[in-house]
Amino acid sequence: MLFTASAVMILAIGALPAFTQTEYGHYSPGAGKNVSEDVDVGIVGYGALQLSITTGSDFTGDPTKYRYAGIGPEVQWLAVSRSTWAMMIQLRVYFEFAALNAPTGTAGVLSFSFHLPKGD
Repeated sequence: MLFTASAVMILAIGALPAFTQTEYGHYSPGAGKNVSEDVDVGIVGYGALQLSITTGSDFTGDPTKYRYAGIGPEVQWLAVSRSTWAMMIQLRVYFEFAALNAPTGTAGVLSFSFHLPKGD
């Protein structure tokens, strides 16, 4: 059985709504294990951290920074596998915690990905 691990870190500058600006970071680690040829199960997490105070002429909200995190299970299924393409279905559920100036709850993410052959 194969074990897998992943991590993603993002540093971004947001500009929504117009005329506001916020710098924030996002991280998303995960680890999993193949339980069959078509199914992986694992644990995933994520977090977000506002790095700068929101500024801009249109900003009228609370200037304090936010942060939050979540952790939970993940299942990934190879739903279709053909010689020229494949489709994966992935379900993640996050139980949020450690929030500062942000709401918490339970979040679910259902995603579909298609793997196509590389062009020559």
